[in-house]
Amino acid sequence: MFLEKIKKMKDQEILKNLNVYNQQRRAATAYILAILCEVVRRNLHLKEGYSTLFDFVLKELHIDEGSVYNFTKAADKANKYPIILAMVFKGELHLSGINIIGPHLTLANHVDLLKQCRHLSKRQIQEIAVQLMPKPDVKDAIRKLPETSREITKVKDSNINLESNTPQIIPKVMALTSSSGANEKNPSFENSANHSTTSAHLNSHKDHMEILSPSKYKIQFTASDEFKEKLQKVQDLMRQQCQNGDLEKIFGKALDLLLESELKKKTGKALKPRNIKMKAKNTRSIPAEVKRKVWQRDHGQCQFKSASGKHCGATGFLQYDHIKSYAKGGAATFDNIQILCQNHNRLKAEREFGPLAKKITKIF
Repeated sequence: MFLEKIKKMKDQEILKNLNVYNQQRRAATAYILAILCEVVRRNLHLKEGYSTLFDFVLKELHIDEGSVYNFTKAADKANKYPIILAMVFKGELHLSGINIIGPHLTLANHVDLLKQCRHLSKRQIQEIAVQLMPKPDVKDAIRKLPETSREITKVKDSNINLESNTPQIIPKVMALTSSSGANEKNPSFENSANHSTTSAHLNSHKDHMEILSPSKYKIQFTASDEFKEKLQKVQDLMRQQCQNGDLEKIFGKALDLLLESELKKKTGKALKPRNIKMKAKNTRSIPAEVKRKVWQRDHGQCQFKSASGKHCGATGFLQYDHIKSYAKGGAATFDNIQILCQNHNRLKAEREFGPLAKKITKIF
């Protein structure tokens, strides 16, 4: 066992080995970044059935989401500014530093700016970034803090009393719990090959999702005064159905209505669809009836499969695609239409028409 071997080492031998393995770690990090750049250039993640580089790294390398974030964002910058690879290899720059200073890099300033970050800590690089783009002063504010964290973690009674004579400060951060949780996903990141992000998620600095218990989630976000007023009106209108103004029930009903509306607009779904025979027309436009049938058949997921049989299954940034391309005479019929994510639709177009091909399809 290597642990027993380490325990028997002398002090100087331990320090020497620590330095050796740290150098190997730096080299490995630089090589991984370089390989990821090549993965993007060759679209290998798409060919393997993954909609984004983020999903590819997460599921193929089996590392934590935070590390995946750092690697994919840093690979994006290294692809644009190769000097980053050399600095990582030498131990002059770390992944966190790359991602902090990355948004400020340009072709004109990247060499000088990266040299300023050499051997600096994360906090020191943050100070450089703030100097490049100062943030406005924080406004003076006085607010009432909750007595216990439980009052923020779970809101049992969301009734907002505006008629009370007692002065009341209503916090703008609202905490919600969901009894039918969905898996939280980390963001995927745009890189030099213009890869799009996956489905929407809570990735803003002011939005937050936290698992409280099995099938229970805390969801919080910052809301405006206008939002708060609308919420109270809805609570009042639903008082007979929901006496305590439960936010989970209110948002649940609102999301049901929004989901139904968006499906109707973007996939041709209707409450009472007309029974229209799906005829092939000499047009790129896809009939609503075809969209409905294709959506049901494909379960609202990207249908791309890799050579090994890996099914993409992405549910964000989806497009209707002509299996036999419209440019080659493919009709907008049920048998010739499939759902692909934006990146796999682009890959399919490049395979048929070359790397400069632009697939024009409707995003839904």
